[in-house]
Formats: sequence, C-alpha cells, structure tokens
Amino acid sequence: MCDEIYHDFWIKELLQEYKFTGNLEFLRENECADAQAVAKSCEGRGLESDVIVNIHEWLKGEEPGEKDVGATDCAVIIHKIDGKIIGLSCTCIYGHNDEKGAVVWVRMIAVKPEMQGRGIGRNLLMQTLQYGVEHRAKRAFLAVDLENKNAVKLYESVEFVRD
Repeated sequence: MCDEIYHDFWIKELLQEYKFTGNLEFLRENECADAQAVAKSCEGRGLESDVIVNIHEWLKGEEPGEKDVGATDCAVIIHKIDGKIIGLSCTCIYGHNDEKGAVVWVRMIAVKPEMQGRGIGRNLLMQTLQYGVEHRAKRAFLAVDLENKNAVKLYESVEFVRD
C-alpha cells in the first residue's frame, strides 16, 4: 500500500448534460496493452501502483474493485491523438438500488505526462460524467490523493466536493 491517503470526493447531484469536445470513444479489447502503458506512465504522478487498475480486467467487469461494489456498465473512455491512446478514464456504474440513486465511479483518469496540462483530463472527466448521466447515474464518486493538487483542482472545478 502506498503512503498517500486517498480522500473521497462526490458530486451529490449530476447535471443533465456535460459538455466536452469530440465523441465518446471506448477502448477495444485489442488496445488494452496500450491503455495499460498510459496508466503505468502516470505512476508516481498521482497514481500509485496499487491504484492503477488492470485495464483488461476492468473491461470484462472482473477487476476486484468492480466486484466489491456490484458495478455494471464498466467502460474505458479513451482520448487519442494521431491514432495513439494518450489518455483514458476507467468508469462504471454502481449503487443501482440505493435510494439516492446510482453512482458513476470515476475509478481512474490517466493522461501521458508529456500531454498533461492541455485539457485532456478535463475532457475525459466530462465525458465520464456524461457517460454516467446516459446510464442513469444520479451522483458521481472518485477518490484522490490530496497531494495531487492538479487533480484536486480539476475535480473541484466541476463541482466535486470532498466528503
């Protein structure tokens, strides 16, 4: 386990629509190795090895975290430049029977370090929230290390609040 302490952040009520550029593009199974390499490139930059999901397991709904919360609609949303994956967001929906409504879980957002600071992470986040809306989620959840100041700033800018 890494030394960082992850804190829960929530959007208690999702908007009806989230604006983003481009179209939602989803990872195909034959692209898992490329996506895993992007996630691995962020290790030590806000993502620690114990937080990085196994992309192949995530797509199949077999990653332990997904099973623990009874997740459905597991997806990896990707961002490509010149046909190469440079960013991704792992997401799913859980809590379908909760009286407060289902939750879109932003499990992991990763953007190649050399491509960070260009709005790609924000766009992936907005796409992920819209994915949640389209799958009837009413709330959003993620966990972040408070030392990852850029991520915290991004999440708070779209109305995530520390729980």
